[in-house]
Amino acid sequence: MHPKTVEDEMGSCPICGMDLVPMEGGVDGDDKT
Repeated sequence: MHPKTVEDEMGSCPICGMDLVPMEGGVDGDDKT
């Protein structure tokens, strides 16, 4: 798993080929309250 890999569309990780999954909390990883 490569947590710093972020893509705009669904697909595969360009490094290892694993399926990408949607992030929780937004692109920057912070939950805004």
